[in-house]
Amino acid sequence: LKRFVPLNITMKRLAATLAMTTIVTDLLGFAVGSIMPDADSALAAGTPIMIIYMVLGIINPAGASENGEDKLPFFLRFLKAASPIRWAIESLCCGEFRGMKLTRERGLAMGGLMGV
Repeated sequence: LKRFVPLNITMKRLAATLAMTTIVTDLLGFAVGSIMPDADSALAAGTPIMIIYMVLGIINPAGASENGEDKLPFFLRFLKAASPIRWAIESLCCGEFRGMKLTRERGLAMGGLMGV
């Protein structure tokens, strides 16, 4: 993928981030499986937990709303902070945008769709 898409993140950092995310999510699955009495209940409990972590991990990776306050309830903020998906997205964003100078062009607030 990196050969076809001009990413700014190094291949080493990309591979390390994806490997660490894989390890952490596997360990989370092992932890859920170890506290359940059998495999069926582990599968039944593990899937919703991972879906919650995925959904909370991709909600506003910057971490603040426009006015600076977080509108999530406390328990969702805790789950969002514990989400391995959130930390992987943040690491990839930091690696991709490090050293870039971003400018805002007038009339393109929504990318290319604003001019259409």
